[in-house]
Amino acid sequence: TVKQIFNAVISLPKTEKRPDTDRDALTYALNTTFGRIIMSFIIFSLRVARATKEKERDWGKTNYEHFFGKGIEAYIWFGRYLPNFHYLDGDYVDNKIDDFSKMDTDNYEWQKFMEGYLTGSHVYTDIYQLMRPNYFKALEKKVFSEHVDNRLVQHITIGYLGGSEELRKQNSSGSDSLFWKMLDE
Repeated sequence: TVKQIFNAVISLPKTEKRPDTDRDALTYALNTTFGRIIMSFIIFSLRVARATKEKERDWGKTNYEHFFGKGIEAYIWFGRYLPNFHYLDGDYVDNKIDDFSKMDTDNYEWQKFMEGYLTGSHVYTDIYQLMRPNYFKALEKKVFSEHVDNRLVQHITIGYLGGSEELRKQNSSGSDSLFWKMLDE
């Protein structure tokens, strides 16, 4: 099967856990063999799920989790394709987002996950709510380049326009408003 082919070739490319590169995360992932394999696997998995209209049980744990131990590209693509992963296995994504929110901002994997996620063109309300702790950390620590920070501002602004944030110190829910925090700092 196609999955067996992916499993056979995944161990072949040389990978780095922390590459020495000045390129942005997405460019790096697009230009490595391991990154291309992961991207192809994601696209393949999405097409199978859409064509069969069936989702594989525990897709993330069974099919994607092993990529994290092999190279940084797994973190970048997980962030970039987060809404697609949520479609394939919502529980897995919810748990992984929670795991990422517990990481320190100095954690390289967290930074690359966030950089990959912030390159996404759509901000979905349900995922925005899950990502709030990660947005909050990114605002507080300012660990990203100007380009990535601009994407963070765009995401939080979309959160405000979509009603997830309010133009006051605290949202009606009692949580701190990320939009207010962003403007205040």
